[in-house]
Amino acid sequence: MSTALLIPGVDLPVHVFGESAAQETWLQTLHPSKIACQLHPPPYQHRPTFLRLVVHHIQPLGMGGLNVPENWLITEDVGHYNTHRLQGILLRQDAAGQPTGLVYEDRGTELERHFATLGFTRWVAAGRPGRPVFE
Repeated sequence: MSTALLIPGVDLPVHVFGESAAQETWLQTLHPSKIACQLHPPPYQHRPTFLRLVVHHIQPLGMGGLNVPENWLITEDVGHYNTHRLQGILLRQDAAGQPTGLVYEDRGTELERHFATLGFTRWVAAGRPGRPVFE
């Protein structure tokens, strides 16, 4: 099922796929070059040019996050993957009882680290609901 909607900061209508909050939400556009990746904003140049954008849930759905625009981050596949990998590092450190943030500062971009940490922090503040995703 596809729903056309407007997302703040995006000047084109987009189509979001998914019938429930439990499903991955994908973003497709006719002109992806006209929509900025929020993890790698200009002047960053994607090389090669990304083929699609996805809606990343800052606090993952499986960890109690909601499928609402306030919990969405528009990014391309590499940024989406990197953010989940970085969040996985935080989750493994937390599960081992280690202070979070170790062996973390040198990985990913500053914005990838920021949003991975934000999702982790929201999950902790919500009481650690759901099942963590150790990517």
